[in-house]
Amino acid sequence: KEEKPESEAPIITRHTVSESRRKSVKLLLVEDNHTNRLVSVAMLNKLGYNVDIAVNGQEAVTILKNKNYDLIFMDLQMPVLGGLEATRIIRDKTKKVKNHEIPIIAMTADAMKGDREICLKAGMDDYIPKPIESEVVENILDKWLDKVHSTNSDPRSESIEKIKPKNCWEYMNCGREPNGTKIDELGVCIVSIPSKYDGINNGEYSGRICWAKAGTLCGGKIQGSFAQKDHNCSRCDFFFKVKKEESNFILNPEDIINNNQIVEDNKVEVFNKKDFMNRMMDDKEMAIIICNAFLEDIPKQIKILKENIDEENFEIITRQAHSIKGASANVGADRFGNIGREMEKAGKEENIELVSKLFPNLNKEFIEIKKALDDFCG
Repeated sequence: KEEKPESEAPIITRHTVSESRRKSVKLLLVEDNHTNRLVSVAMLNKLGYNVDIAVNGQEAVTILKNKNYDLIFMDLQMPVLGGLEATRIIRDKTKKVKNHEIPIIAMTADAMKGDREICLKAGMDDYIPKPIESEVVENILDKWLDKVHSTNSDPRSESIEKIKPKNCWEYMNCGREPNGTKIDELGVCIVSIPSKYDGINNGEYSGRICWAKAGTLCGGKIQGSFAQKDHNCSRCDFFFKVKKEESNFILNPEDIINNNQIVEDNKVEVFNKKDFMNRMMDDKEMAIIICNAFLEDIPKQIKILKENIDEENFEIITRQAHSIKGASANVGADRFGNIGREMEKAGKEENIELVSKLFPNLNKEFIEIKKALDDFCG
């Protein structure tokens, strides 16, 4: 039981002269979630680009049979036809689309280990995490629009390294990884050797959870336990980088190792206004439009979710919870989104008892975020 998204209301933004030169570029956004579409379109408009919309992969393929574009932003999890399946069709030379080589940029909140390689294998060219950030979007557009027609450089050859997240030794250039330049002097860093933490936050070994490992050498000092390190690590640029890049950021790996990840909701903001306004590029008028759209759309999403919980339809439960999680991240509804994330996980595990237990909490948190956003919108 799903509802076709309503057509998007136009968002009016102010453009600079430099942005107006981008008007000839044709972009296609493929995204099923109403709030996410509004945020993406608003951001691209603010950056000076026009963008057309498809609400699922099948609609995108149909559009591409009749119209040329310079680049596609493609969500992964969508009804009717997902992003990976749509990409395979677009790349298939036997299919009747106008441009089989068009750059396709994956967009998803699920930046799990291996997902980037799956995107590339399906024929996608690059990857950006949700919630999207204007700087990341602008960099990706500059990279592909500048180079896609160049005979001297193929940006596809750079994609694997661009997509691969950096481990701490790569970001800090400490030279303490195996075969590093400083190991004779300082020894091999404990986070760069095989570990049970391999894969957490998409890192190699403990490379993106280094704050949880005792015995690292940072700031010229041997760092002790997690509690002792917290003061230093929580202020580190690399810590903030990982936290920003990973939508399912893991602070304490033992919660994952013990299969008991705990969301400390009392430490999570109901409304993360700072992140939201950064995403909105400090445009309050645009932010209010997005908030109102979110508040109008989410009750519909919750209704669909409840109907499918009653029917124990885990495929749609998982997809709806994923959609709620993604939309929440875009508007800074952190606590509400955390429950969506837990419901998505329970849906994948087909745990109807846990899904049913979490649903009242979802309703409760929606009341809280609605109050916060109503106050914000005035």
